[in-house]
Amino acid sequence: MLKATIAFLFFIPFLATAQTDVLILKKKGKQIRTYTVGDALTIHTVYDQDFKGKITAMRHDSVFLDNRPWHYNEIANIQRVRIRSGFLMIGTGMMAAGGGFLILSAINGIYRGDQFKDWYTTAGLITSGALIIGGYILRRAFYVKYKIGKKYSLEYMHLPGSDNN
Repeated sequence: MLKATIAFLFFIPFLATAQTDVLILKKKGKQIRTYTVGDALTIHTVYDQDFKGKITAMRHDSVFLDNRPWHYNEIANIQRVRIRSGFLMIGTGMMAAGGGFLILSAINGIYRGDQFKDWYTTAGLITSGALIIGGYILRRAFYVKYKIGKKYSLEYMHLPGSDNN
């Protein structure tokens, strides 16, 4: 039993993995988010290309997004999706309600035989416009873009104990 325990303790360092490097997103010097191997990431590069995938490795100041290496200075934007916000569904519903109100008012005007100027009331136009604009704003708020530059910055932190030198 003692030999088995010693052998087990001897092989633990060979089976263990070290920490990986970390990519840190900062806003005016304060840390907002950290990304490491296995995290999902959507980036827009300085070459005007969009890429989405998982971080498969991080080494030598490079982030491997689905095994495609990108130097962290080549990242121009990082996009994040607010998954649990409901903004996308509520915004789409608001836009559909506003558009549906306009269509329904037109159908009622045609059915009644009214002139075109009498199809819509001022209150109806304000209500439908507010629904469409509010829905559009909510849909835009579903995605958050961090533009790397003055306000946001990326920092690559190499951890000395990592095995990916």
